[in-house]
Amino acid sequence: MLLFENISLSLIEAILASILFVITISFFLMKRRMHKLEARLEAFQRLSTREIKMVNQGAIGIGRRFAAIEKDLKKPEKVANFAQAHASAQEKLQLRSAEEPVPDSTPEAREVKTQTRSARRTRAEQALSAWLNDQQTA
Repeated sequence: MLLFENISLSLIEAILASILFVITISFFLMKRRMHKLEARLEAFQRLSTREIKMVNQGAIGIGRRFAAIEKDLKKPEKVANFAQAHASAQEKLQLRSAEEPVPDSTPEAREVKTQTRSARRTRAEQALSAWLNDQQTA
C-alpha cells in the first residue's frame, strides 16, 4: 500500500508540476503580449496627440486669417458699391414687369403669377433681390 501511495503522490506531483509549468509559461506569454499592446497604445497616443495639436494649430491659423480678412473687408476702400448692381436689378425687374401681362383681379391668379415668377428666378437673383430689399429698408 505504501508503494501505491508513493506512485500516486508522484503522479499528483507531476500533474501539479505540469499545471504550474503551463501557468508560468502562459503568464510570461501574456505579460509579453501586454507589453507589446502597451507599446502600441503609447505610440498611438503620441501620434493622436500630435495630430490633434496640428489640427488645433491649423484651426487657430485659419481663425486668425479670417479675422484679418474681416478686418480688411471693413476698411472703407474695400467696401463694394452696390449702386450699379441695384440699378441693374431694378432695370431687370422693370423689364420683367413690362413683359408680363396685366394680372387678373382674382387673388388666385395673383398667387399663381407670383409662384411662376419666383420659379423663373435663380437663387442668385432671389438672394440679390432679398439683399436689395433689405438695403432699401435699412
